[in-house]
Amino acid sequence: MKFLVKKIKLYKLWVGLWACIGLLSAFQAAAQYYFAEEHWHQGFLIHNDGDTLRGKLRYNLENDVVQLSTNEGIVQTFSARQILYFEFFDDYYKRKRPFIVLPYAKNPSSNYKSPTIFEVLTSGNYVTLLARERLVTQMVTATSPYIIGPTVAVRRPRFEPFFLYENGEIRLYNDKKELSRFLPGMDERLNHFIKQNKLNPDDIADLIKIVNYYNQAIR
Repeated sequence: MKFLVKKIKLYKLWVGLWACIGLLSAFQAAAQYYFAEEHWHQGFLIHNDGDTLRGKLRYNLENDVVQLSTNEGIVQTFSARQILYFEFFDDYYKRKRPFIVLPYAKNPSSNYKSPTIFEVLTSGNYVTLLARERLVTQMVTATSPYIIGPTVAVRRPRFEPFFLYENGEIRLYNDKKELSRFLPGMDERLNHFIKQNKLNPDDIADLIKIVNYYNQAIR
Protein backbone atom coordinates (compact mmCIF):
# COMPACT_ATOMS: atom_id res chain seq x y z
CA MET A 1 0.00 0.00 0.00
CA LYS A 2 2.83 2.39 0.93
CA PHE A 3 4.54 1.54 -2.34
CA LEU A 4 1.36 2.39 -4.26
CA VAL A 5 0.96 5.74 -2.46
CA LYS A 6 4.59 6.59 -3.16
CA LYS A 7 4.16 5.67 -6.81
CA ILE A 8 1.09 7.91 -7.11
CA LYS A 9 2.97 10.82 -5.54
CA LEU A 10 5.87 10.35 -7.95
CA TYR A 11 3.43 10.24 -10.86
CA LYS A 12 1.78 13.50 -9.74
CA LEU A 13 5.19 15.08 -9.34
CA TRP A 14 6.15 13.91 -12.83
CA VAL A 15 2.95 15.27 -14.37
CA GLY A 16 3.40 18.56 -12.52
CA LEU A 17 6.95 18.85 -13.81
CA TRP A 18 5.81 18.33 -17.40
CA ALA A 19 3.04 20.85 -16.89
CA CYS A 20 5.60 23.43 -15.76
CA ILE A 21 7.81 22.61 -18.75
CA GLY A 22 4.81 22.97 -21.06
CA LEU A 23 3.88 26.31 -19.51
CA LEU A 24 7.46 27.56 -19.82
CA SER A 25 7.62 26.43 -23.45
CA ALA A 26 4.38 28.22 -24.21
CA PHE A 27 5.60 31.51 -22.75
CA GLN A 28 8.96 31.14 -24.51
CA ALA A 29 7.13 30.66 -27.80
CA ALA A 30 5.11 33.79 -27.11
CA ALA A 31 8.22 35.83 -26.39
CA GLN A 32 10.54 34.61 -29.17
CA TYR A 33 9.93 36.32 -32.48
CA TYR A 34 11.84 38.71 -34.69
CA PHE A 35 10.05 41.65 -36.28
CA ALA A 36 12.29 43.95 -38.30
CA GLU A 37 10.16 47.03 -37.60
CA GLU A 38 11.09 46.86 -33.92
CA HIS A 39 14.82 47.32 -34.61
CA TRP A 40 17.21 49.89 -36.07
CA HIS A 41 19.13 48.87 -39.19
CA GLN A 42 22.14 50.36 -40.94
CA GLY A 43 21.15 51.53 -44.40
CA PHE A 44 20.22 54.42 -46.66
CA LEU A 45 17.16 56.28 -47.88
CA ILE A 46 16.54 58.05 -51.20
CA HIS A 47 14.43 61.17 -50.74
CA ASN A 48 11.97 62.13 -53.46
CA ASP A 49 14.16 65.14 -54.27
CA GLY A 50 16.95 62.71 -55.21
CA ASP A 51 19.13 63.10 -52.11
CA THR A 52 20.56 59.95 -50.53
CA LEU A 53 20.61 59.93 -46.72
CA ARG A 54 22.61 57.35 -44.77
CA GLY A 55 22.32 56.17 -41.20
CA LYS A 56 20.29 53.81 -39.08
CA LEU A 57 16.74 53.17 -40.26
CA ARG A 58 13.58 52.17 -38.49
CA TYR A 59 10.26 51.89 -40.29
CA ASN A 60 6.56 51.37 -39.66
CA LEU A 61 4.46 49.92 -42.46
CA GLU A 62 1.14 50.44 -40.72
CA ASN A 63 1.71 54.20 -40.83
CA ASP A 64 4.05 54.14 -43.86
CA VAL A 65 6.81 56.15 -42.20
CA VAL A 66 10.58 55.76 -41.93
CA GLN A 67 12.89 57.17 -39.27
CA LEU A 68 16.54 57.86 -39.97
CA SER A 69 19.14 58.37 -37.24
CA THR A 70 22.34 60.08 -38.38
CA ASN A 71 25.82 59.64 -36.93
CA GLU A 72 25.24 62.92 -35.08
CA GLY A 73 22.27 61.38 -33.28
CA ILE A 74 19.68 63.43 -35.16
CA VAL A 75 16.47 61.48 -35.86
CA GLN A 76 14.37 62.50 -38.84
CA THR A 77 10.95 61.09 -39.72
CA PHE A 78 9.81 60.73 -43.33
CA SER A 79 6.38 59.84 -44.63
CA ALA A 80 5.96 57.62 -47.68
CA ARG A 81 5.22 60.78 -49.70
CA GLN A 82 8.80 61.92 -49.12
CA ILE A 83 10.51 58.65 -50.02
CA LEU A 84 11.40 56.89 -53.26
CA TYR A 85 13.38 53.97 -51.89
CA PHE A 86 15.22 52.71 -48.83
CA GLU A 87 17.40 49.72 -48.10
CA PHE A 88 19.14 48.20 -45.11
CA PHE A 89 21.10 45.12 -44.11
CA ASP A 90 19.12 42.84 -41.83
CA ASP A 91 21.51 41.27 -39.31
CA TYR A 92 18.93 38.64 -38.35
CA TYR A 93 18.34 37.32 -41.88
CA LYS A 94 21.87 38.21 -43.03
CA ARG A 95 20.69 39.87 -46.24
CA LYS A 96 19.82 43.21 -47.78
CA ARG A 97 16.17 44.24 -47.72
CA PRO A 98 15.09 46.80 -50.36
CA PHE A 99 11.85 48.81 -50.12
CA ILE A 100 10.08 51.00 -52.67
CA VAL A 101 7.16 53.41 -52.49
CA LEU A 102 4.30 52.91 -54.95
CA PRO A 103 0.76 54.30 -55.28
CA TYR A 104 -1.72 51.73 -53.96
CA ALA A 105 -5.40 51.71 -52.98
CA LYS A 106 -5.43 50.13 -49.52
CA ASN A 107 -9.20 50.33 -49.32
CA PRO A 108 -10.70 47.85 -51.85
CA SER A 109 -13.90 49.90 -52.06
CA SER A 110 -12.02 53.06 -53.07
CA ASN A 111 -9.94 53.98 -56.09
CA TYR A 112 -7.87 56.46 -54.10
CA LYS A 113 -4.21 55.48 -54.20
CA SER A 114 -1.79 56.72 -51.58
CA PRO A 115 2.01 56.30 -51.40
CA THR A 116 2.61 52.90 -49.83
CA ILE A 117 5.81 51.18 -48.74
CA PHE A 118 6.48 47.70 -50.14
CA GLU A 119 9.41 45.35 -49.66
CA VAL A 120 10.81 43.95 -52.91
CA LEU A 121 11.25 40.20 -52.48
CA THR A 122 12.19 39.44 -56.08
CA SER A 123 11.84 41.31 -59.36
CA GLY A 124 11.53 40.28 -62.99
CA ASN A 125 10.56 41.51 -66.43
CA TYR A 126 6.97 40.34 -66.08
CA VAL A 127 6.11 40.09 -62.40
CA THR A 128 7.68 41.54 -59.25
CA LEU A 129 6.87 40.00 -55.89
CA LEU A 130 6.30 42.60 -53.18
CA ALA A 131 5.37 42.19 -49.53
CA ARG A 132 4.26 44.03 -46.43
CA GLU A 133 5.26 42.37 -43.17
CA ARG A 134 2.95 42.57 -40.17
CA LEU A 135 2.45 40.94 -36.79
CA VAL A 136 -0.40 38.46 -36.41
CA THR A 137 -1.66 36.77 -33.26
CA GLN A 138 -1.95 32.98 -33.21
CA MET A 139 -3.15 30.66 -30.46
CA VAL A 140 -0.52 28.02 -29.64
CA THR A 141 -0.93 25.05 -27.31
CA ALA A 142 2.20 23.77 -25.57
CA THR A 143 2.36 19.97 -25.58
CA SER A 144 4.58 17.27 -24.11
CA PRO A 145 4.59 13.45 -24.39
CA TYR A 146 2.45 13.21 -21.26
CA ILE A 147 0.31 16.33 -21.03
CA ILE A 148 -1.34 19.05 -23.07
CA GLY A 149 -0.18 22.42 -21.81
CA PRO A 150 -1.87 25.81 -21.78
CA THR A 151 -2.92 27.74 -24.86
CA VAL A 152 -1.31 31.15 -25.20
CA ALA A 153 -1.51 33.97 -27.71
CA VAL A 154 1.68 34.17 -29.76
CA ARG A 155 2.61 37.15 -31.93
CA ARG A 156 4.44 36.23 -35.10
CA PRO A 157 5.50 38.16 -38.19
CA ARG A 158 3.82 37.30 -41.48
CA PHE A 159 4.57 38.48 -44.99
CA GLU A 160 1.54 39.68 -46.93
CA PRO A 161 2.47 39.16 -50.62
CA PHE A 162 1.56 41.37 -53.57
CA PHE A 163 2.17 41.02 -57.30
CA LEU A 164 3.35 44.03 -59.30
CA TYR A 165 2.78 43.73 -63.06
CA GLU A 166 4.31 45.47 -66.07
CA ASN A 167 1.37 47.86 -66.38
CA GLY A 168 1.87 49.10 -62.80
CA GLU A 169 -1.06 47.15 -61.35
CA ILE A 170 -0.55 45.86 -57.80
CA ARG A 171 -2.65 42.91 -56.66
CA LEU A 172 -2.83 41.47 -53.16
CA TYR A 173 -2.20 37.72 -53.28
CA ASN A 174 -5.13 36.76 -51.07
CA ASP A 175 -6.42 33.64 -52.82
CA LYS A 176 -3.71 31.02 -52.53
CA LYS A 177 -5.80 28.36 -54.32
CA GLU A 178 -5.95 30.49 -57.48
CA LEU A 179 -2.27 31.06 -58.18
CA SER A 180 -2.89 30.73 -61.93
CA ARG A 181 -5.02 33.91 -61.82
CA PHE A 182 -2.02 35.84 -60.54
CA LEU A 183 0.55 34.11 -62.77
CA PRO A 184 -1.38 33.41 -66.00
CA GLY A 185 -0.29 31.85 -69.26
CA MET A 186 1.50 28.68 -68.19
CA ASP A 187 -0.70 26.72 -65.79
CA GLU A 188 0.54 23.23 -66.69
CA ARG A 189 4.25 24.07 -66.60
CA LEU A 190 3.89 26.06 -63.40
CA ASN A 191 1.97 23.28 -61.65
CA HIS A 192 4.58 20.76 -62.76
CA PHE A 193 7.39 22.95 -61.39
CA ILE A 194 5.60 23.33 -58.05
CA LYS A 195 4.92 19.59 -57.68
CA GLN A 196 8.35 18.52 -58.89
CA ASN A 197 10.09 20.76 -56.36
CA LYS A 198 7.52 20.19 -53.59
CA LEU A 199 6.83 23.90 -53.22
CA ASN A 200 4.10 25.47 -51.14
CA PRO A 201 2.66 28.72 -52.59
CA ASP A 202 1.62 29.68 -49.04
CA ASP A 203 5.29 29.78 -47.99
CA ILE A 204 6.93 33.07 -48.87
CA ALA A 205 10.34 31.49 -49.63
CA ASP A 206 8.70 29.00 -52.00
CA LEU A 207 6.62 31.75 -53.59
CA ILE A 208 9.83 33.62 -54.43
CA LYS A 209 11.11 30.51 -56.24
CA ILE A 210 7.82 30.18 -58.12
CA VAL A 211 7.88 33.81 -59.27
CA ASN A 212 11.52 33.54 -60.34
CA TYR A 213 10.69 30.46 -62.41
CA TYR A 214 7.65 32.17 -63.93
CA ASN A 215 9.67 35.21 -65.03
CA GLN A 216 12.23 32.95 -66.73
CA ALA A 217 9.82 30.45 -68.29
CA ILE A 218 7.16 32.85 -69.59
CA ARG A 219 9.51 34.32 -72.21
